[in-house]
Amino acid sequence: AVTWTAQTSGVTTTINSLTYNAGVYTFVTTTGGLYTSTNGSNWTPQTTSGNPNLNQVIYANSLFVVVGDNGTIQTSSDGLSWTTETSGTTENLYSVTYNIDDGQWTIVGDNNTILQSTNASTWTASSLFAQNETFYNVQGDPFTAGYGPEELVPGVVTDNLTMFVNTRPGTNWPAVEYAHVGYDVV
Repeated sequence: AVTWTAQTSGVTTTINSLTYNAGVYTFVTTTGGLYTSTNGSNWTPQTTSGNPNLNQVIYANSLFVVVGDNGTIQTSSDGLSWTTETSGTTENLYSVTYNIDDGQWTIVGDNNTILQSTNASTWTASSLFAQNETFYNVQGDPFTAGYGPEELVPGVVTDNLTMFVNTRPGTNWPAVEYAHVGYDVV
C-alpha cells in the first residue's frame, strides 16, 4: 500500500502539471509560476519569461520542458536555470512528449498546432493533420419547405470525387446507397 502525505506548495493558483527527475521536483501553474523542490516539501519559485498560463512540464532526455499559452516553451537541464525557446506560434500549447525511439519532441496546442524538434530548442510546425483546401462545395436543398435531411439533394457533380451524404446527426452514407432510388445523388 502507498501512503500519501499532504504537502503545502505555498501557491494559491492552480497547479497544472508536476514532474520529477534529476533530484528535482518541478510544477507549473495557471499564472505562469514555475516552482522547484529537492524534497517535495520546500518549494522555490523560478524566474521565467513573461507570465503566461503554463500547462505542462515534463522531464525527458536529460531535459525539463515546459509548454504554455501564447506559444510558450521553456527548457532547463537542471530545473533551476530556464531558457525561453522560440516556438514560432502564438497558439496556446498544452502538451509535450518525447519519443525516445526517434529522439523527437512533439508539442500540441490550439488550432491544430503540432510542433516537433530533435533538440527542444529549434521547433518546426508539422502538417500532420493539415487538410487540403476544398475543391467542391456541393450544397443541397436548405430544407425550407419542411423536408427532412434524408431528402438531401446535392445536385449533379461530374468529376472523379468521393461524395458522402451527411445528416444533421452526423451519419455518413456512401453515395451509392441512395443512387437511383428517387434521390438525386450521384
